[in-house]
Amino acid sequence: MYYIPKGKPMHEKLSTKFVRMEGLLEELQAENFNGYIMLNFPQTSGFLFIQDGRVVNAAEITGADQRAGVAIQEQLLRLSQQTKGTLSVYYLQKEIVQTLAAIADGEAVYQ
Repeated sequence: MYYIPKGKPMHEKLSTKFVRMEGLLEELQAENFNGYIMLNFPQTSGFLFIQDGRVVNAAEITGADQRAGVAIQEQLLRLSQQTKGTLSVYYLQKEIVQTLAAIADGEAVYQ
């Protein structure tokens, strides 16, 4: 797994039971937000990387497996409608978001 810097919290550990993800993404877009949303569920966790208010990439971590891309973004958005998860939103510098979004699709050369 790669390291994700925590960043400055906007929201932490909100229950997905009470958060409408579409509304949250609209708010972040209106603010030209740079950072990420971290989602935690019993079976998996994931990150939505957001640059200038738009989701630019997503990554999912299930045990030792890591996956990234548009399909993962859609899966995480579906999972966010479940009531047994939490989400946190963190500010990061735009350059750091660009880097994290780019390496999410990469493969480890050395372990």
